[in-house]
Amino acid sequence: MTAIPLIEISGGNARERGRSYGEQARAQIDVAIEFYAQSFQRMTGLSWDDVLQRVPGWIPLIDDYLPGIMDEIAGIAEGSGRTLQEILALNGRGELSRPAVFAAMEEAFEPSAASTDKQVEGCSSFAILPSANPFGHVFAGQNWDWRHGIADTVLVLRIVQPDRPTVITQVEAGQVGRHGANSAGLALNANGLGGTFGHGLGVPGPFVRRKVLES
Repeated sequence: MTAIPLIEISGGNARERGRSYGEQARAQIDVAIEFYAQSFQRMTGLSWDDVLQRVPGWIPLIDDYLPGIMDEIAGIAEGSGRTLQEILALNGRGELSRPAVFAAMEEAFEPSAASTDKQVEGCSSFAILPSANPFGHVFAGQNWDWRHGIADTVLVLRIVQPDRPTVITQVEAGQVGRHGANSAGLALNANGLGGTFGHGLGVPGPFVRRKVLES
């Protein structure tokens, strides 16, 4: 991994911006899909096709939570030459890495099929207040403990949209949001608590983060 690529999407409508994103990140999205197709198989015992049959269950939840974002997802799929289901799976990779999510999708799976391809996740977030540094600014950041296999899929996405703050977010290729900041002065760090608590199917994390970053 060398310099992290910067991709900017602006102008047009959500689908056009998504298409631009997909075109610019096509190579990284291909790598991400290849990695997660193998990873999900090890974690859950399900094939990539099995995974893709389940992810449309998220669509009504996402549509209700963040209206219009599915147009961007469709555009990313078109621009990258992948399917909408594959881009959804990349955005739900954290949830899909946990077998309990498949139970919430009301599909049969065998938890014992999960392999030992697990690790103790340990992202740490920090903030330094103006009173604690000589520059008089707030500093925020975090380390990102995830799998080394996605290193070459990481990029910085700059999103310019009408009537919303400009967003800069570091993501895995194909995802619509993760940690970052916006032109309204809001910074977002996040530590995932996992997908094994609560009941039912929820909105995948990247969509929650994107909504925060658009505030």
